[in-house]
Amino acid sequence: MAGGCSSRSSPPYGTSTPGRAGRNIRSPASYHLRCWHADDGRELWSAGGLNPIQDLFHGQQVKRPVLLRNKVAFESNLYDLDTGARWIPPGAPPQWILSRPGHACGGMTGAEDGLLFRADNPTFFRFADGSFTRLSPTRPGCWLNILPAEGGVLIPEASTSCICAYPIQTSLGFAFATEPAPRLPDILPQAARK
Repeated sequence: MAGGCSSRSSPPYGTSTPGRAGRNIRSPASYHLRCWHADDGRELWSAGGLNPIQDLFHGQQVKRPVLLRNKVAFESNLYDLDTGARWIPPGAPPQWILSRPGHACGGMTGAEDGLLFRADNPTFFRFADGSFTRLSPTRPGCWLNILPAEGGVLIPEASTSCICAYPIQTSLGFAFATEPAPRLPDILPQAARK
């Protein structure tokens, strides 16, 4: 049985962008994940993967794994917690990676049947079929603020100081019913439509 996992990101060095503080890195960064046995601390498996996001300036260096019941998600890949084998959605090609459909600076959270994260808007990724559903036309925070709790999702307001063009600045709570949830159309911020 897996006892613990650790992670680290390895962004390559880039060059400074004029007029911008910090670095704008445009070459692939890699993520590394190791998992140990709970009883004796021996390493069970290790894995690595490339980050599909090419602009590593904003938040890509602080990603953390999400431990779920029998999976661990680490940004672009999901793994079987006990064996380290890559997990892919049913029907997906072997080279599949988890690539968020939108801006992805925030960390991921999850529950037994999927992952929650920022992909411009709060977004749910379903393990059952590999689909994405945007939950609302809001902007979640840059850290962990899409919180699965007691069968629902809580999203505390975290955008009031942000300069992004999101029209709704409020806290949200979702309670899921047993019938299938309606699919909301994707609504992009005005700036993203240009």
